[in-house]
Amino acid sequence: MGDLPAIGTQGHQPVWKQHHRSDTRVHRQHLLASIHRLCGKFLGGSIPESIGRLTNLLAVQMAQNQFIGEIPVSFFNLSSIYEIYLGFNHLNGSLPSTLFDTVPLLEHLLLNNNNLHGNIPASASNASYLVEIDLFNNEFSGIIPSRFGNSQYLWWVEIGQNQLEAREASDWVFLNSLTNCSDLATLDLQQNRLGGFLPNSLADLSPGITTLIIAQNQITGNLPSRIGNLVNLTIFRANDNLLTGGLPDSIGNMRSLNVLSLKGNRFSGQIPDSMGNLYQLSRVDLQNNFLLEEYLRALAVLRTCRSWICPRTD
Repeated sequence: MGDLPAIGTQGHQPVWKQHHRSDTRVHRQHLLASIHRLCGKFLGGSIPESIGRLTNLLAVQMAQNQFIGEIPVSFFNLSSIYEIYLGFNHLNGSLPSTLFDTVPLLEHLLLNNNNLHGNIPASASNASYLVEIDLFNNEFSGIIPSRFGNSQYLWWVEIGQNQLEAREASDWVFLNSLTNCSDLATLDLQQNRLGGFLPNSLADLSPGITTLIIAQNQITGNLPSRIGNLVNLTIFRANDNLLTGGLPDSIGNMRSLNVLSLKGNRFSGQIPDSMGNLYQLSRVDLQNNFLLEEYLRALAVLRTCRSWICPRTD
């Protein structure tokens, strides 16, 4: 198992200390040319506490290794850092509640596929430059911070496969803040402990969003009648919840849909004729609901769909 080599640093000021903000992807590519990458190097052991002394460090990319133990506290005192990429390791412990206060320039926080636990830091409301947060497949718990979507640049939110909770309407306030994120492209909340009524504000997310996954929770209520406002969705998975009511006619406005999974709920009534507008669909799954036995008509309408899993008729 390899030892941890020296982490590269960069001496000049980050873009955020200048008077303008360049496109984040261009900014990222420019800086990565001079940052030492340590992804997939079969490195192991603990991340050294001494990393916190590299005060000019802009990015740490140590994903896909075999690091164990907790992320050193000193790591989160690197006020100039803009990217932390530690996914696919064996890290445990929790994140400091002040993370986004002490690392105010953070754009990319990718800690997916570890064993991290505790709450998502409440200071996420101060993450003014956050573009991407990926905490997928950890053990985070508690309520999602109410002002989780305060960054106008937020583009990617993947916090599925954790133990995050929602029971009351107030626990879903974070969704309201995400409606202010005009660049949001991906929101993945699957396989948590989210319950209570699905807020209508789901339909007020950015019209540019392409992936929306709320599957495998305990969410009740109806799909918002305005869900069709999300006209650029290509993947929509709300399967295996406790959703009821009919399928909104506005689904037919989501003409970019490629995958639609609503199985394992309590939907009832007819399949809307408007679904005949969804010519891009390659997979539809509506089984294990209480939809009327009109799926054969829907099958004819959706004849271009390559994989249709119909409602049960027994």
